[in-house]
Amino acid sequence: MEFKSEGFEYVSSERGYEIFRKHTHSLDELLFWIISRVAFNMAVDYELSHRAAGKDSRIMIFEKYLSELSRINKEWGKKASDEIEAVLLAAPFSDS
Repeated sequence: MEFKSEGFEYVSSERGYEIFRKHTHSLDELLFWIISRVAFNMAVDYELSHRAAGKDSRIMIFEKYLSELSRINKEWGKKASDEIEAVLLAAPFSDS
């Protein structure tokens, strides 16, 4: 994370390589990015310990992610839900 006079930079890097960089002037947006990443990782951990055979793992992950994020901030939950809808339009759930 970088704080600059023109706003905030949310930077992710791994082994010295920048994976992504996001810029915002909004503290709320910056907090959303940080907290949503934590909530998503928690949801993935939850799914791993409650895995259901033959079920698309994203179903449980997305449900838990939205639940946790909405508990913190309803608007963030709605924003994340809209992002998930876009993902599912491109790659729908597939249960076997």
